Amino acid sequence: MNRLVAFGIIAVISVFGSACGENNSATGPSTAARLEGNWALVAFEPAVGGVEAVDDPQAYTIEFTSEGRLGMRADCNRCASSYEAQGLDLSVGLLACTRAACPPESRSDDFIGAVSGASSYLRYDKTLFLYYEGGRLRLQQN
Repeated sequence: MNRLVAFGIIAVISVFGSACGENNSATGPSTAARLEGNWALVAFEPAVGGVEAVDDPQAYTIEFTSEGRLGMRADCNRCASSYEAQGLDLSVGLLACTRAACPPESRSDDFIGAVSGASSYLRYDKTLFLYYEGGRLRLQQN
């Protein structure tokens, strides 16, 4: 009988503990609401190699809306699309982008490619990681 009571207490603590900590954990609510807002690119983090910091984070931004739309600034280009977030999975629709010729040092094409290929995300407080085949993007909330 003592084991049953102990198991019950552990189960109750687990339920209440996970409900209370949900908004602060990295794997808390996994809905599109966790993506909503404006985000600026801080770094490319390739799967192989070091972190590649971005000189001007405000030149590479994403806004996720509650309606499942996203708008991007990719240096001298702008993009728009739809997105779906299910759990920690992310699916970005076909990006419609302007095709201005950015300066040679621009990361516009890299940013557009990474976002269009994003397959999952992880948010921790004001940091958002978007995972794509070649690594991940690290963004900070504006």
